[in-house]
Amino acid sequence: EGELDCGGSAVTVNVGDNTLVDLSKGRVLNAGQATLAVGANSLTIYARGSDPSDLFGSFQTQGMTHRAGKTLIVPGSKGFGGWGDIDDHVVCAGWIAATAGGGINLNGGLRVSGTGRVELGSGELTVNDTTSGISGRGSVRAWQEHVGYPGVARFRQTGGTNTIEEELYLGHEKGSSGTYELTGGELRCLSRQSVGFDGDGLFAQTGGLNDAHFLLLGFRPDSQGSYELSGGHLRSDHQYIGRQGGGLFRQSGGVNTVSHGLLLGVEAGGQGTYQLSGHGVLSADEEIVGTKAAGVFSQSGGTHTVGRELTIGSYPASDGTYELAGGQLSSNSAAIGLRGRGLLTQTGGTNTVAGGLCLGRYPGSEGVYTISQGSLSTSSLLVGEQGRGTLHVTGPGASIFVQNMLRFGPRSTFTAVPGGTIHMAGSSLENESTDPAALAGLENLRLIFEGGGEVVADFEVAGEDLGLLPAGWVNNFALGALQLGGQAGAGHVRLVDDSDNQPGQAEALYVDSLVLNPGWMIDLNGLNLYFLNGGDPKQFLAGDANLDGTVDGLDYNLWSMNYNAGCESGWSSIPEPAALLVVVAGVPLLLRRRRLP
Repeated sequence: EGELDCGGSAVTVNVGDNTLVDLSKGRVLNAGQATLAVGANSLTIYARGSDPSDLFGSFQTQGMTHRAGKTLIVPGSKGFGGWGDIDDHVVCAGWIAATAGGGINLNGGLRVSGTGRVELGSGELTVNDTTSGISGRGSVRAWQEHVGYPGVARFRQTGGTNTIEEELYLGHEKGSSGTYELTGGELRCLSRQSVGFDGDGLFAQTGGLNDAHFLLLGFRPDSQGSYELSGGHLRSDHQYIGRQGGGLFRQSGGVNTVSHGLLLGVEAGGQGTYQLSGHGVLSADEEIVGTKAAGVFSQSGGTHTVGRELTIGSYPASDGTYELAGGQLSSNSAAIGLRGRGLLTQTGGTNTVAGGLCLGRYPGSEGVYTISQGSLSTSSLLVGEQGRGTLHVTGPGASIFVQNMLRFGPRSTFTAVPGGTIHMAGSSLENESTDPAALAGLENLRLIFEGGGEVVADFEVAGEDLGLLPAGWVNNFALGALQLGGQAGAGHVRLVDDSDNQPGQAEALYVDSLVLNPGWMIDLNGLNLYFLNGGDPKQFLAGDANLDGTVDGLDYNLWSMNYNAGCESGWSSIPEPAALLVVVAGVPLLLRRRRLP
């Protein structure tokens, strides 16, 4: 740009090697006697009707020439260096290299093929067409790249490498739309990929490798960013889905690896959605669904692994939802409702939590877990730690396994359909609630204590001790069924009263059905256990092998037949039949003595 005035003299303007000379944007004056000499590996651009030979008395070049307004073609045997701007579309099978410390801005798009090599230095690539891309073994390196700035554009990479020092923008401005299609090769972004920065952006990956330090979908308010992964490998340190705008990530195949955090619904006003299906594989070190806004994760297939904690509903006013219909979900720990509202609905698939699963962790939070089908396995299940926690078992086909502790907090809610079951593999049961109506689901629940080796699981009794009155089974934390021993092995339980569930009242355990399988053991610990088993109310007594509410000769016969078969009653091991006869015979005598005035 500007003017070059040669003053009408016979001067020679020498331009060295690796130089970009642009005569199309300025004026050349009084150069009829002058000579323009351009060195090797250079490019001279001139305007239509302004050929350098017409502008200068003599024009000499060892490099390439290009008329502005046409496509710049760099053949395989050619190339140029320098710095500056090129506004026309470039097709390169040769090479382009910016001068060290400088940059070349390609403002009209770029298509690289064969072994073409484009090094823009500190320059930028701007694409506003649908023909730009990379194929073969071509390579591009730029400071920044814009696809859809300000128009509608697409960049297609089927091979080669594309390296971006700073940021890739898809849909940079409002009203713009940018699409990047990756089917092969490698895209490496050392800083950020903004898919939908201020406009609309789409990244469609069916193959190849996309390696980005930061991936953001829906960067600014009213923007929309989408990522579709069906093949290949996406690798990022951080992924924000719905930063301040809308973000949608669809994965039906391929591998998505996040070495740090995957966040959905990041800032206020953001909306982040992740859909995992098919054979897709997703792994993240840490994951938040609903960070400070709304986030939704829907999984109908694939494998989803979180190395540390999965959080659903992180900050106050956040709203996180996880829908698990199929596939595998695993995490080290999980918080549904950390400080915000979290909801996990499971209708299939498997959910494995190596550590603790908490519903409603901190004050003001709310966490809800609803399961109708599929499998849930966790070390600890905390329903309402400091916030509100709700567990709904809405289908008898749900499989729930707890290995360490099941705890109902003071603000917990539990519902279950008839046939709802929780397997306690060495797990204790804690109940801090004082509201039997909030845990009404216990009436339909079967608790199976099994496995756990020699671990004796504590069982919190929470009902008011009303003796054998039928009222003890009504709105009194009564349990549908207590089963000791199952497919995983024997069940050992000790009754405890660590929480004051009935202030000022003695507490006991009421169950509709009591099932004792081989290897069972109950330590009453001075507390009372009442059961129905389809008949009149009965109290469980140590040695009552046939569960008829009394200890008599029938129990002795049953113990004799099962001696050394693995049955236990009480804290100690089985007595020999002869010794048990003494115990059984002594019980009526003891009862008679108690009746004496």
